[in-house]
Amino acid sequence: MSSIEPFRASFRRYVRIDCQVVREIDFRLIGDLALDLSTKGMLVRARERVLTGEEVVVSFQLPRSNRWFDAQGIVARVLHGRRPGDYGLSFGIEFVNLT
Repeated sequence: MSSIEPFRASFRRYVRIDCQVVREIDFRLIGDLALDLSTKGMLVRARERVLTGEEVVVSFQLPRSNRWFDAQGIVARVLHGRRPGDYGLSFGIEFVNLT
């Protein structure tokens, strides 16, 4: 029996970065703290319930940087905080149109 390790296209980094994530449809704030970050997306602590597939806009500033990033994304995953190690209600964003 062989074990196959899952392939990850980008590395995630554990972070605690203040951010603002708003729904595109009503511009309501739904997230405020990035929990991990990669070049493809981020995991965010949820302030409200969200649905997979919702389009969002996220703004954040990297640590030790004066540069702000604004990105569009799609909610790719919702974590309900039921498993050990979960950070409570949170959601994963996949960045789109990010250069």
